[in-house]
Amino acid sequence: MGKLDEHFQKCGLERYKKNCTNMFSLLQQYGDIELAIRYAKKGIREHVGKSPTQSAPATRVHELVEELLRYLPKEVPTA
Repeated sequence: MGKLDEHFQKCGLERYKKNCTNMFSLLQQYGDIELAIRYAKKGIREHVGKSPTQSAPATRVHELVEELLRYLPKEVPTA
């Protein structure tokens, strides 16, 4: 079982599926987006001066997430 599947199971969710359309909502509800952004920034700092291929798995996706967060409600609506 992969790490994502383990985390999903702990939250009482089905297995992780690639291209999950509600992944951002799941992360808002069960994850810690701010912590994930801090880890992403740390990964970028550790790879300063390296090419993107040498920096794997570090990406700059957190920059997009930070921008999107500016337009989303702070609290996740409950069903």
